[in-house]
Amino acid sequence: MSEINSFVFDSNAPIEISTGVVMQLSDEGIKRYVLNTPRIEKFIVEEEELYKFPIGFELVSYDTTGNEVSRIAAKRGTMKQQLGEIVLRDSVRITNSDGESLATEKLYVFVEQDSIFTDEPVTVSSLAGTLTGNFGLTSDLNFTEYRMNKVHGELETKEIYNEQE
Repeated sequence: MSEINSFVFDSNAPIEISTGVVMQLSDEGIKRYVLNTPRIEKFIVEEEELYKFPIGFELVSYDTTGNEVSRIAAKRGTMKQQLGEIVLRDSVRITNSDGESLATEKLYVFVEQDSIFTDEPVTVSSLAGTLTGNFGLTSDLNFTEYRMNKVHGELETKEIYNEQE
């Protein structure tokens, strides 16, 4: 009986661990995303798969021609298999192909809905300046169209001339 008890399942331990993971996600044969992480831990929670990224996470997205569009990185995160929801925490950073960057401490990523969201303070920087949103941001996954909440900061503005005058 003691031998049987030594094989008791620890519900707090991962059922699978993978290291040095590079996972490519494609849509109709076209590379759309590449997920890089040094370690994934797979858990079963209430009969659903839960993946934890305890020491780093990076998701790179590509356009239909294979050019990099954005890069999302964080120190840790989790992903629910059923919902396709990724929650990133701790030094979350996004950069896009326009040279804009985002910094926050928590970010929800919805790959299937092509969206990201945070209700935490967020800082967005570009060549024009830096803005801070005290109550979060909503954006497309590529971080090219976004809306910030309760914004403050300074941006350089360019005068627009009407050629007809």
